[in-house]
Amino acid sequence: MKHDSWERRWTLLSDCAKELPGQISTHLIVGLGETEEEMVSTIAKCIGKGISVGLFAFTPLKGTAWARKEPPSIDHYRRIQIAFYLIKQGIDHSRFKFRDGELVDFGLVAGKLYALLAEGKAFETSGCEDCNRPYYNERPGGIMYNYPRPLTEEEAIRAIEECGIIYLNKEVVANV
Repeated sequence: MKHDSWERRWTLLSDCAKELPGQISTHLIVGLGETEEEMVSTIAKCIGKGISVGLFAFTPLKGTAWARKEPPSIDHYRRIQIAFYLIKQGIDHSRFKFRDGELVDFGLVAGKLYALLAEGKAFETSGCEDCNRPYYNERPGGIMYNYPRPLTEEEAIRAIEECGIIYLNKEVVANV
């Protein structure tokens, strides 16, 4: 945030959400130094207040102070995407387990988790309605943080496994 504090921005978002229920949105950028636990908590607070969230990965830009900062690792970003999607689906984030700020368990059995994630919606661009922002935080030919279209079954399975804590075997996939 330029020249401002998170607390001040959060107060503004909260106040606006009270005054204009269901009409407020914000973009959250993963990879600015926050822990996964902090980001999941912020996402849950936003959704709990009726604030729509657009989720994006930090993207370094030439000519900026953070031009040399690395974007988040794909496993880090996928865990946040999955948590975000599960919260939007009504899963209470208090089920999630964290170790040293990192998300290590979604609190659901593999079959249930796969059933919720199989379509790949968790990995599509989120934000404003009907906005897919292709290559907003990707480079052509690079890692796809947010897919601007529906995923194939293979892409969905790969994205699920990229989180680093869910590994699908044929039995789990076949039983869903």
